[in-house]
This record gives sequence, C-alpha cells and structure tokens, in this order.
Amino acid sequence: MSRMNPDQIQTLISLFEQSLDKIRGLYTPVIEGIPVWELIHLHRIRQPQDWQHWLRQCGYAGIYRYTYMGRINSVAVHDIPGEQQVKFSCPHTLAIRQVGLNEIAVYQVDENKFLRAVIKAIQEKFIAFKDSVRACSKYVYYLGEGVLQGSTQFPVFLVRGMRIARQEILDTLKNERAVGLILYCGRFNAEQFRWPSGMHFRQLWEVLVLDQPAIPSVPSIDCLLFRGEKKQAQIAPTTQKKEVRDASGKVVCSYDPQLHLLSIPGKPAWTVTGDRAIAIVEYLVEQAMNGRWEISAKELLENTKPVAGGATQIPSIFKGKGNWEQYIQRSRRGYYRLNIEL
Repeated sequence: MSRMNPDQIQTLISLFEQSLDKIRGLYTPVIEGIPVWELIHLHRIRQPQDWQHWLRQCGYAGIYRYTYMGRINSVAVHDIPGEQQVKFSCPHTLAIRQVGLNEIAVYQVDENKFLRAVIKAIQEKFIAFKDSVRACSKYVYYLGEGVLQGSTQFPVFLVRGMRIARQEILDTLKNERAVGLILYCGRFNAEQFRWPSGMHFRQLWEVLVLDQPAIPSVPSIDCLLFRGEKKQAQIAPTTQKKEVRDASGKVVCSYDPQLHLLSIPGKPAWTVTGDRAIAIVEYLVEQAMNGRWEISAKELLENTKPVAGGATQIPSIFKGKGNWEQYIQRSRRGYYRLNIEL
C-alpha cells in the first residue's frame, strides 16, 4: 500500500467492501463479488489497461468464481503483460486458458493479502503492534494488539459490510469483547448508533491516508481516548470543521467534512450521505464561507461531476436522503443556497 496513491487505496478498500455483494447471474447461483460490468464504474478502474494495472501491481482483484459439482470455488486469475487478456488454469481440464478482461465474471479481493497489507500500513501509527490475524466472521477480522503513547495494549479489528450486516457485526464484536480500535471499510457513520462503551470506530481510509502526523514521532491516533479520558467514540479528527459566518461574525452554519455532518442552529444536525450529495453540500458551504450564498444548479453540477453517470437534477441527487430541503433551499428558479436565516 505504501506505493499506492490515495485514489488507489480508496479503490482497493471499496473493492474489499464490495466483495461481499450478492450477484445472481443468468445461469449461476447467487455468489458474492464484484461483476466486471460494475468494476468499470468504480473510481479509477474504467479502462482495460487500468484493470491490468490492478492485477499486475496489486494482485488483490484477481479471483474468478466458478461453480463445479455444486460447490463455488476460486481460481486465481493472472494478467498477460501488454495484452487485454488474462489467463487461468481451467478447473475442469487443468489446461491454461486465456480470456478477455471484459469476460471475467466476478472479482474478489484476496482477504489474506489485503489484511497483511493493512497491518503493514497501520503499524507505523503505533509505538508497538503485535499482529495475529484471524477471521471472526465473514465481516469481522481481528488484526492484533496495538500500543499508543500513554496507552495500554488494546485489540484492533477490521470490519466490512456495515451497510448490509450491522447487527451481525455488532453481535460478533460483543462476542469478541472488542474493547479497542475498530477500523471499518466503506462509508458509515458510527456516531448514529449506540455501541457498547470501549468500541472506538475509525474509517480505514482516513487512518491510512488522512492521518499524517505533523511530527513523525507523534502518533496520529488519539491516545487519550484509549486511556479513558474521552467519552466520545471518535479518534482525533484530522480536519477542522468549516464554519459559515454572517456579516456580524456569528456562526450560522458549520460542516464537519470528516463526519459529513451539517449543523444549522435551531435544526437537528444532518448527516449527508452519497458522494454527489456530499460534494454539493461541501461546495455550498465553501462558497458561503466566501460570501457567495446563492449558487446556480448548473455551477453545482459542473463542480461536483460524478465519476460516471448519475443524476443530473439537484432534487434527484438528494432524493431519499432525509429532509434535505430543511437544509438546502431553492432560492429561485435554477438556484440553490444553504437554508439559513440571515
């Protein structure tokens, strides 16, 4: 992971998270993984040469699932340098076969390789870290024991699938007596749920990418939390809240880019979900901080373009994301602003 840029790390974590997605093919039973027709829309993996790059440089996304004698098995897939094809050993004849990249049915991240890479990447965050990887369930992995400056030894877990198996994950963590640091993949706001005390959640991508301490010798994970001196289930934030002030200097709105939390006095805090919706809210906040309160829909859409496809109307982007009109106001035809009393 040390050779990857932030976009590549985020893509890899997304692949690991989505490897549990259910897929039902026309002639196959329900299996888990990422179909190739979805891979082309995932972050930076959009062209065959990008898939080759992943297979060659990382080797994480190269598992082909097939069904034989009623069982689902795995076959390792390897790219052919310079060609848009991959090769694998046919499970039926054991002969080496070649097939186009766009014909590979399902990708899955190699769990062992991924977990080892995560441990290697996070070890530098701790004064000491003793790894002892094991799977507690298909969603929860025990990585080992870590020590921070001024803290006692505590367990470190990695979880995925929060959006599809939250209760099962919680039950597993309770059984494991997981009082320690819990790294999670994907987008999930742990603050919205009640968790047993001692469970401290942190997004894996933020720990790997955003947590860059100003002084290398100072650990970037908040050790006060593990000494019991903080009660909130939150590791030291790496970004400051953005505050919008009126002409008198009064704070009329604040936005936490780490939790995607928009706060307007007199209204309940709103956790924004969805990449495009988050980007639009952040853009509105940033412009308001510069005195631009009213932004055209055209400008919003142009400055928050999705990677591929997606809705092209503001209401469609925020559809199903709570009472969003309480926070974003259509000030006039084709223009939007933060719903703030000035």
